[in-house]
Amino acid sequence: MSYSDDAEYQHKVSQYVSDHVYYCLSELVSEVAPKFFEGVFPEYNEETAHELFRTTPDQDDCINAGFQFFQKGDYWYYTDCSDNVEPEAIGDFCLEELVAFAADEGHVCYDPEDDEDAEDQLQDALAGLEEDGFKITHRGGSYCVEKPFDVSGLDEFDTEDEAVENCIRYNDIEGAEVYEHWLVSSHLAYKLKQHGQTVVDDFFGLTVWCRTCTGQAISMDYVINEIYKEVHAHEED
Repeated sequence: MSYSDDAEYQHKVSQYVSDHVYYCLSELVSEVAPKFFEGVFPEYNEETAHELFRTTPDQDDCINAGFQFFQKGDYWYYTDCSDNVEPEAIGDFCLEELVAFAADEGHVCYDPEDDEDAEDQLQDALAGLEEDGFKITHRGGSYCVEKPFDVSGLDEFDTEDEAVENCIRYNDIEGAEVYEHWLVSSHLAYKLKQHGQTVVDDFFGLTVWCRTCTGQAISMDYVINEIYKEVHAHEED
C-alpha cells in the first residue's frame, strides 16, 4: 500500500497525532530553560538546557559536517571528505581480465587454458580483491574495479560506533537544532526515542519531544509516519 497520496491514511495519521501530541511547549521552554544556566532550578542543569535545544550528535551529523566513514579489512575509519581517500576507478574488465588482474595482485593462480576451473578462479579473484579493499561492481558482462581507500595516517577503530564517537568528540560535531517542543504521551515518547528522536522525560514532570522540523503539520513528519506505519503494521495485512 502506498501512503503518500492516500487521503484516508493521512487522516489516520492526523488522528494518531491528535491522540499522542498534546500541547506546544515551545514558549514555556524558551522562557524557563535559560534559567537552568543560572542555577534557579537546582534539579536541572546546563546539560538539560542543551538537550532541549540541540539533539545528541550522531553519524548523520558527522556526515552533514563533511565526514565519511568506511571499513577496510577488519577496521573502521573516518576522514574529512576534503581528504582525497576516495577509491579510484581502475577500469572495466571482462572475466578473464579480472582474474588476470587478481593474479597480478597475488590472489589467484591464473591459467587461461583451464576452462573447468574458471568459476573457481573468478570466486577466488573476487574474494581476494575485496579482502584487500578493492570495490568491484558487476555490470552486465564486465567488472568495474576501484582501488581501495588510502588509510595511511588515519586512526583505525574496531567498530563503526567507535569511529563515530571519536569523530564527534574530536571535531566538535553538534546535533541538529531543535525548533519546537511538544508535550507527548509516554507511548509516543518511547517510539520517538526508538527512532533516534530527542525526548526529555522530566521537564517539570512533563514529557517533551524536541522536534527538529517546523513549518509543516506534525502528521507530515517522516518520523511520525514511520512510527504510525510501525504501530499499525497489522492493518496492512
